Amino acid sequence: MFQEPQHSIPDVFIWLISNGKRYAYQRIPAKDILYSIVDEERGKDCGKVQTLFLKVRNIDLVTDVFCCMPTTSFCNEMIPC
Repeated sequence: MFQEPQHSIPDVFIWLISNGKRYAYQRIPAKDILYSIVDEERGKDCGKVQTLFLKVRNIDLVTDVFCCMPTTSFCNEMIPC
């Protein structure tokens, strides 16, 4: 995939929220989780479990997330109705 200086798709943010306050976040580049039926166009972390590390007030948190960002044309392929 070609590296562009500014991507047209915004990045994904995973937030740790408690009582309406944001305490920590992790940023995931959209190009890394973008879905495509063509393997060469698919993001390197699409459909894989990722381990994210968050730090909140001297406490280290670890969470596993499964991320995949399909375009609307591929939604029916990924999520059967």
